[in-house]
Amino acid sequence: MYGRCGHTKSARSVLDFCSSRNLCSWNCMISAFSQNKEGRRALELFHFLEFEPNEITIVALLSACNQLGLLRQGKQIHGLVLRIGIFENSFISAALVDMYSNCGQLDLGWQIFTRSKDKSIAVWNSMISAYGYHGNGQMAIQLFHKMCDSGVRPSKSSFVSLLSACSHSGLVNEGLWYYRVMLEEYGVEAVTEHQVCVVDMLGRAGKLEEAYEFIKQIPGEAGVGVWGALLSACNYHGNMEMGREVAEHLFGLEPENVVGYYISLANLPSSDIRPQYVDHIPKAVQGNVGQCPGLLINFVCCLYGKPGAFGVVTLPFSVREGINIFWAGFVPTENFRFRDDFEVAETPQESAEEIETYARYRYPTMTKTRGNFKVIEFEGEFTDSQIIVMLGENGRGKTTFIRMLAGLLTPDSVEGSDVEIPEFNVSYKPQKSSLPDVMKPLLIAQLMDEEVANLSVGELQRVALAWKDLYLIDEPSAYLDSEQPIVASKVIKRFILHAKKTAFVVEHDFIMATYLADRVIVYEGKPSVDCTANSPQSLLTSMNLFLSFAEFRSDKANGECGISHEYFGCL
Repeated sequence: MYGRCGHTKSARSVLDFCSSRNLCSWNCMISAFSQNKEGRRALELFHFLEFEPNEITIVALLSACNQLGLLRQGKQIHGLVLRIGIFENSFISAALVDMYSNCGQLDLGWQIFTRSKDKSIAVWNSMISAYGYHGNGQMAIQLFHKMCDSGVRPSKSSFVSLLSACSHSGLVNEGLWYYRVMLEEYGVEAVTEHQVCVVDMLGRAGKLEEAYEFIKQIPGEAGVGVWGALLSACNYHGNMEMGREVAEHLFGLEPENVVGYYISLANLPSSDIRPQYVDHIPKAVQGNVGQCPGLLINFVCCLYGKPGAFGVVTLPFSVREGINIFWAGFVPTENFRFRDDFEVAETPQESAEEIETYARYRYPTMTKTRGNFKVIEFEGEFTDSQIIVMLGENGRGKTTFIRMLAGLLTPDSVEGSDVEIPEFNVSYKPQKSSLPDVMKPLLIAQLMDEEVANLSVGELQRVALAWKDLYLIDEPSAYLDSEQPIVASKVIKRFILHAKKTAFVVEHDFIMATYLADRVIVYEGKPSVDCTANSPQSLLTSMNLFLSFAEFRSDKANGECGISHEYFGCL
């Protein structure tokens, strides 16, 4: 009950307090995690299973691997199936086909399908869906007819897979024919899912008028998904008049869930939106819609998929539309949501009372000359549990400063006899780094996957030797994709705050820099010639100072404006 209602925490509590657990109760909990998109927790719970798994356990685990794109774990579960001798189960075969095909291994999915002795409707549907998912509509149609010839009666899911395959492969005439004969020849009544596929298929082909007439002919009120597919097609083909009409209809059907529809409407040429609907849009999305990042790019493609398994690249969008799609996690042209709502929490702030208890450190004014380049670092102060971010154009001495703090460079002169460079146990991460030198001789890498509770006293000592007082981090967002810097920021922020350490961070990702910063050092001057670094200041003061140096440009061709990309690597 709790699992079906989405309350997995309550369901886990029931399992934990259950005095007589059996395989059924374990399967219910693993399935609850899998069905509520918590695949990793399902796999973790499986490690504590007290019984030999059955087909229900295996299907739930394969579904979890499918969600997470974990091909390696999926293969391990496949091996377990072979060992315990339940590989001929049709539901397991269907789950294996889904897992392999969704993880990019269509050939392995085909092998499972061909070797399955009892090809149930679930196995056939999985294979048809797999070929449609990979854009091979003709093969999906052939499989559909083979299924019918084998005596298996197609179901509603069969036609959803088939129509989706036709849509993604551009087989419009074939798709329309199958939709028309569903009821007469196969006895399958059309439902909303089938209608969405047909509208999406016509929309992809640019036949918007036909799609609109198709919706009008649907008995009763067409579902929200059907109208949403048409709005996506209007957005893609730039049909403003029809797009407005469809959007207004959608707002009336579902006023509490208009983010994706709003974005589609807002990106239509010369579109406007009624003020009463804006209140239903999250403020984070309102702030991002219509914001242009600058002149570095002309078009945006969004990528989604499963890391290490496969990726999908959308068609090019305008800069504004591409960014809006990314933030919303919804591709209107595909009528597909690739991510849940993207939330960025506010940076936690310490109270004045807490700050007073922190240890305080000072560093002197330092000067360093390297060739024709000279940088002056003015005296500053910092405390425990604090992150100081350095902002400035490339070539202004940010890396030079943290190398001086790390003791890797000696300043040419130090002003102020009463202030010395503090001595710390320092961890320095350069811009390009491999495994830290301290981890190799201490053999810490091989302990990374071990639980702390399972480490010996000697192993704990080796790990403790790697802990530092001061962290100097040079461009932590380097080589990370567009979402990972936020995750990395949360990890760094949480560790520095609770471990009462200090970090100096050089960062060009503006979002990551503002999320991390407690205080900011702003660099000014002529790059690679003569620069100065201000003392650490508050985030607001420093950002105002930094933006006063930034160069703003506009593109006369398309009217877009933004900060020159020399200042921010990702804006």
